[in-house]
Amino acid sequence: MGPSIALGWHDQCALGVWGLHRHQHRSARASGVGRHDPLAPGPRQPDGVSRGRISMAGQSPTYMSAALPEYRAKLPAFSVWPGRAKVALQTGAYIGLAGLLLFAKPGLFPIIFETEVARGYVRVGATLAVLFGAYYLGAACDDAAGRPPLFMYAATVAGRGLLSVAFCWLVWSGQCAVPLLWLAGLNALSAARLLRALIRPDGAPAG
Repeated sequence: MGPSIALGWHDQCALGVWGLHRHQHRSARASGVGRHDPLAPGPRQPDGVSRGRISMAGQSPTYMSAALPEYRAKLPAFSVWPGRAKVALQTGAYIGLAGLLLFAKPGLFPIIFETEVARGYVRVGATLAVLFGAYYLGAACDDAAGRPPLFMYAATVAGRGLLSVAFCWLVWSGQCAVPLLWLAGLNALSAARLLRALIRPDGAPAG
C-alpha cells in the first residue's frame, strides 16, 4: 500500500508541473513573450545602428537587406568619403579601365611594353586587371558605407610594393624591357598614396 501511494503522489506532482509548464508556454505564445523574431533589431551599437540578433553567415542578400537596414542605405556623396576610400576607388577605376582597354585592343601591349605576347595571354592579364579593379571598387564602397577594409588596404600596399620591386629586378636582370618600369613606378606611386591615406586619416595634422 505504501509504495503504491508514494508512486501515485509522485505521478500527480509530475503531471502538475507538466501542466503548469504547458499553461505558461501557451500564455507566452499568445502574448508574444519569449517569441524569437529573427528580424527584430538587436542592441543599438556605438555607431547608432541596431543590428540583428542572429548570425548572417550563409544568408541571402535579400535576407541580409531585411535584417540589416544599413545594407540598403545609399552611399554618401563622394566628397565626404574617407581619403583612403577615394584612393581605392581611383585605383580600381584605372586598373579596371586599363584591363578593359587591353582586352579590347590586345595589340597595344607590344607597342607599350616593346615585347611580343600572344593576344590570348594579353587578354588573360587584362581580365585579371578588371578583376583586381573590381576588388578595389568594392572595398572603396564598403569603406564609404562605414565598413573600412583596413587589412585589405594594408595587404594591397605591401603587395604592390613587392610587385614594383619585382618589376624593377626583371628589367635590371634583362628579362623584361625597360617600359615595364613605367608599370612599376605607377604601382609604387599608387601604393604610396594609399599608405599615406592609411597613416594620416582625414583631418589629421601633417607631420
